[in-house]
Amino acid sequence: MVACLDAKKQLSTAKPLVKGYNFYKSGHVLTIKPCKKDHSAFVKSQVLPSMKKTAAYTCFIILRRQGLVQRAFCGCPAGVDGRCNHVVATLFPMEVFCKSRAETETATACTSQPCKWNVSRKRKGEVVPVSQMKFRKH
Repeated sequence: MVACLDAKKQLSTAKPLVKGYNFYKSGHVLTIKPCKKDHSAFVKSQVLPSMKKTAAYTCFIILRRQGLVQRAFCGCPAGVDGRCNHVVATLFPMEVFCKSRAETETATACTSQPCKWNVSRKRKGEVVPVSQMKFRKH
């Protein structure tokens, strides 16, 4: 979010970044719904405000191909230009999801790994052919 803004506008994004992260961690993001139309990707989310818990703000985020934010809107008074804490709170779970998905894609599938549920126990003694075993009568 900060990388694509002018240096002049970056000063106004520091506080929403911190508050947005706190919103994300405290569970203010209710829903996130992706949508793809033509060659653009849209994200619609419902985020609770900081004070009133009765109604949620609706955020719309338009993404480019590489995942960069092209435009963002929010129903709150500060979200007209798309730089409010509700938009940021929507972006954090999206980042966590993308990172976890990338990690699972690089990991080997469970069917390619050795069997973990049917592992035999270790033997106490050495394995010896029957011809070399000594039997005693009790």
